[in-house]
Order: sequence, then structure tokens, then C-alpha cells
Amino acid sequence: MRMEWFEGNETLFAEMDPRGLSACHRWDRTLSWYAVGFEKAAEWFVQNLREQGHLHDAMLYPVAYLWHHSLELQLKALIRISRHDGSFPKGHNLPRLWEEIEPFLYERYGAEALAPHAYLKRLLDELHELAPSGEGLRYPVTNEGAPTLSKMPDVVNLDNLDRVMRKVADLLSATIDDLTGGEGENSLRQIP
Repeated sequence: MRMEWFEGNETLFAEMDPRGLSACHRWDRTLSWYAVGFEKAAEWFVQNLREQGHLHDAMLYPVAYLWHHSLELQLKALIRISRHDGSFPKGHNLPRLWEEIEPFLYERYGAEALAPHAYLKRLLDELHELAPSGEGLRYPVTNEGAPTLSKMPDVVNLDNLDRVMRKVADLLSATIDDLTGGEGENSLRQIP
């Protein structure tokens, strides 16, 4: 492996270079757009693992965390859409976020239309049971030194994780689109 050494004048977030890969961070500053970034990163990780065939064990944690964070952002986007002031709650507890948005969705759609959301709730509970704040997907031990992910199977099917998380993300994304007429959070003022 060739290691490139520092020149001393590097910066992390340099201005655009037309010869390189650039990204505009001011284009869409909504929770749902950030969620798309985490979702696509998780999908790319899994696709790369399929093609490269190594590091599956190490990649479980970032893949699961990227999905966790994407779902958290989508739930917060739904809450933001439902609130008159456009705010959203702090915290990483997925079932608690779902509990906050669920009454709004029931009022809007009715129980029959929300049948698939019961599966979503069960999956959010499962993820929360394994990693209540996502911390276990980032660290092997808690701040108190207790091991994390003790309830996770010893071997996890990454294809299944990716497939099921896509279903959850697609349902949340479709709900956001339906509530906003396809405008997403852009129908609200953007987050400063």
C-alpha cells in the first residue's frame, strides 16, 4: 500500500475543483435529503461487499448505523412535516419517534391504510432493542463499559438487512412524498 504524505497545506473541505468530484451542500438542506445520503451510502457499502467479497464482518457496523441514521432522519422529517412550526425532536430513539408521528398518520390515513406501518413499527422496535440510540452500531462498549449488541445474532445476513431496511426506508419516503405532494420537506422552509 502506497501512503501519501502530508504537504502541510491540506484542508478537508476545499472549494470545488472542476477536475475532481464535488458536491454542493447548500442544494437541499432537509432531513429527508440527508436521509437519502445515509441510505445510499448503506446501499453502496452492501453492493461493494457483494462485488469485493471481503470485510463483511467489519462493514456490518457502518452499514447498520447508516441505515439506523437514515430511518431516524426520515422519522424526524415526518414529524417536522406534521408539526405546525416545522420543528423536530432531539434524540435517537426510533420507537419514540414513531410513537410521536403515528397518531398523525392514523388521523390522516386511517387504520386500514396504515397496516404496513405495523411491520415498520415491529422492525423499528427490533433495531431499538439491539442498539437503543445507535451507539452499539458505532462502539463495541457503552460509556459505562458494558458490551453492546449482545442480542444480535453471531452471524448477520447483510443481504437481508439491506433488503428489509430498503422496505422500511421506501415506506417512510413514500409517506413523506404523499404528505407533501411529492415536494418533500421542500414544501416547508429549509433548515438553516
